[in-house]
Amino acid sequence: MIKRLVLLGVLSAILAVLVYEYTQYPINETSASFVKKKQSSLVEGKELTYPARFERLNEDEETDEVEEVNETEQAAEATVNLGALLESSSEDVLSSFGEPERRDPSAFGYTSWVYPQFENGYMIIGVEQDRVVSIVASGTLVSGLLGNERAGFSELASSFTFERNVPVETESGLFTFRLTDLDFEMRPLAQVEDNWLQVYMDIHTDEVSSIRLMTSDVLLKQKPYSLSYTADLPEKPTLTEEEQKEVEAANERQIFEHTNHIRTYHNLHTLEWSEEVSDIAYLHSLDMHDEQYFDHKSPLRGTLTDRFETGGVPFERAGENIALKYVDGIAAVEGWLNSEGHRVNLLHHDFTYLGVGVYGEYYTQNFWKPQ
Repeated sequence: MIKRLVLLGVLSAILAVLVYEYTQYPINETSASFVKKKQSSLVEGKELTYPARFERLNEDEETDEVEEVNETEQAAEATVNLGALLESSSEDVLSSFGEPERRDPSAFGYTSWVYPQFENGYMIIGVEQDRVVSIVASGTLVSGLLGNERAGFSELASSFTFERNVPVETESGLFTFRLTDLDFEMRPLAQVEDNWLQVYMDIHTDEVSSIRLMTSDVLLKQKPYSLSYTADLPEKPTLTEEEQKEVEAANERQIFEHTNHIRTYHNLHTLEWSEEVSDIAYLHSLDMHDEQYFDHKSPLRGTLTDRFETGGVPFERAGENIALKYVDGIAAVEGWLNSEGHRVNLLHHDFTYLGVGVYGEYYTQNFWKPQ
């Protein structure tokens, strides 16, 4: 009888372990599309309808300007300790960086304070209840934490402990993230005191692209890797339809800005925002969601060429990157950077415009060179 009770207890403990499987799409070359237009082939019987949604960009706002930063400000930025900034107060943020360019909503309960004005970097500070809970950064700011803003993986591994099975212990219980080989190569995770550092690597150059610092609560809400756990996960806030549209619009703009920062680092011209191309991208994300597929060819709206032509947007070249189930727009861009086909679009020297459309967990960016 005792043996049976012990066995029953063991089985109960096993059943209590829940497993969350996290799969991002892509990373592979088949989910990038590139076309060069030579002749028209209009698709008949299709009508483009644009659903009401949150306005992504103010019409009177310049999207490709970078605010000048003087040498004194750059020196101050380089000495900022991002690790110490995490869990500091919003007043500390304001005293160090001033007012953000804007405050974007997020799907995780915090407000993203966006600072895109650094000459060679980009920073988004997540603030919840006047406390910093998340930081996304690239460029000069990262050197204060990593020592080298473009460090290689082996250099990072000498300072931080990266593992494939990462336990996260909170007051609620024990959680274990399980990184695949690709996760470990592209976005390793390390504990920094009581918080977490996620490093986005450019695997094509073996350099840091950007970093994400976060509290355990944010990490568990985002669930960026497969996860096993025995306790209740912290819940993401439930968003109204209007709030969801605002989050999607924030992701669209952050994708646009982060794409241009990456292009600048690679000595490429920045892209201009196109609202008409953004509408085409948004409709493709919406269509993939509604029809439950993930592909460049829509069962209703056809190929990328079809969608541009139906939208009345003539092109010499057009490209498309799509992604699914990334935690946010920044993560999607870093995923595209590490995929051969997507990277070609992201860093193509011929494109002049970019449109971005996000619906739920579906991300689409359309690149455009007009005729």
